[in-house]
Amino acid sequence: MELGEDVLQCAEREVMEELGTTLHNPQWIGVYTDVKGTSITYPNGDKVQSPSFLFTGFVKKSEVKGDDEHMNYKWADLKEITEMKSQNFGYTLACINAYEYFSKTQQPYFG
Repeated sequence: MELGEDVLQCAEREVMEELGTTLHNPQWIGVYTDVKGTSITYPNGDKVQSPSFLFTGFVKKSEVKGDDEHMNYKWADLKEITEMKSQNFGYTLACINAYEYFSKTQQPYFG
């Protein structure tokens, strides 16, 4: 998150930076944090843990351009993504759980 941004602006900017397209209909679905993947130790020894704000939304498939940070990507439907749960991809798994929880309850996920 850049200075002065709110979480929605950050999500929209990240989609533009990573995919080269606009995020349509963004909706906040929850917050995720994991000490293993989101912790930082400062030079003075202080340790902190950063949250990730999770959003769902839509992009137009034909508009996606990608960038030089990623070797490849692919489009996957929800069934295929849900099947990834068994592979325990950590952050990806948390995002799937958040989406499923939000879809069923219409309440934000906290995990």
